[in-house]
Amino acid sequence: MAQGDNTENAWIMFFRRFLPSRYSCNRAFVVDSKGDFSEQIDIVIYDRYFSPVFFEHGVIPAESVYAIFEVKLKLNKKNFEYTQKKIGSVKLLSRTSASVICNGELKPGRKPSEIIGGLLTIENGWKRKSQFFWSFYKKLARPLDIC
Repeated sequence: MAQGDNTENAWIMFFRRFLPSRYSCNRAFVVDSKGDFSEQIDIVIYDRYFSPVFFEHGVIPAESVYAIFEVKLKLNKKNFEYTQKKIGSVKLLSRTSASVICNGELKPGRKPSEIIGGLLTIENGWKRKSQFFWSFYKKLARPLDIC
């Protein structure tokens, strides 16, 4: 087993330990209702309540996805750009929402939540003198915009 696989497994076990039982995570492809697939994602955090049984084939419906992460050993520009591409392959998928009957009333389907995407690493490969490092750091360090 490669070091990357060991690191992915460690992150998966971490998330499984702390996520409420309704949620799970694994390596997977994400599929939408039109049959379009994402690239393979290292960690997909999804709602098991909204996931049909076909996860055993490594496929999760887009509607049940809450977060996606790529796992790399080192944070650097190449891995950052690679992760952006992988996150985009999920966020571009179509996500649907069906009406449900609740207490005898037809209710509109819930609006799909925003998918969180990220890069998980164990080492910083950027030099502090790098202009990209500082612009990236400033984005992380700024307060969140709250509506």
